[in-house]
Amino acid sequence: PIGHYEAAACTGKTKYSAWSEAESAVLRLIEADASEGHTERSLGMSAYRCLYCKAWHVGHSQVGRD
Repeated sequence: PIGHYEAAACTGKTKYSAWSEAESAVLRLIEADASEGHTERSLGMSAYRCLYCKAWHVGHSQVGRD
């Protein structure tokens, strides 16, 4: 069973079954942000494997964030 923290980590996030699907979503988001003139929104965005549900999600890197 999924615990409280695990469920919170995945709540509201799209689950992708493969890295390639998640990476395609990243590229679509980057293109959409660029077309709207908001390239800063997608800085650090990447696909990552969730430690809890083992699916792939899309998010911003936590490295260097305060």
